[in-house]
Amino acid sequence: MGSTWIAKAGNDYEVILHPKDNNEIGRSAFNVYQAYKLFGSRDFALTLIRQFEGLAYAEEIQGIPGLTCREWQTGFTVTIDGPGASVTRTLDGAPVDPAEDYDETLEEEIIDAFFWDGTYAINGEPTDYYFTVEPIMNVNDFATTFVFEEMPNYLRVSNCCSSFMVSQLGDFAG
Repeated sequence: MGSTWIAKAGNDYEVILHPKDNNEIGRSAFNVYQAYKLFGSRDFALTLIRQFEGLAYAEEIQGIPGLTCREWQTGFTVTIDGPGASVTRTLDGAPVDPAEDYDETLEEEIIDAFFWDGTYAINGEPTDYYFTVEPIMNVNDFATTFVFEEMPNYLRVSNCCSSFMVSQLGDFAG
């Protein structure tokens, strides 16, 4: 996302994804691929799998083969419980299924490799943090740009090129 806010209490992390486009995901995937070719570790392979799945997901949202959307969020909160080796996804506190299914064995391996040491709640619900965290962290932008009458289906992020619109069709609706 280019920017995040993180709150840590013991081994619990709350991560709020702040919109700032996803332009660097392609470069990041290229760099990790180069490192994987050089070092060949399983951690690099798992990172590439996560990045490529993210790129494929972004392509599906865009709906144009070979083109990923500039930025996106899941629209729900993903909680990764490392010690419990589990992942839950919620929207407004209720369980939600992602548009994509993930291989459970691979998901467990990723949790064991990267999230074993704590619980990570990754808030991907723009309408949740948009009215709570944004006004505090971005007072000027929020007061002059973000607030206008087309909410909540359209959340403005900037004046130039970045905003969120709630998906209306297909697997990604809502």
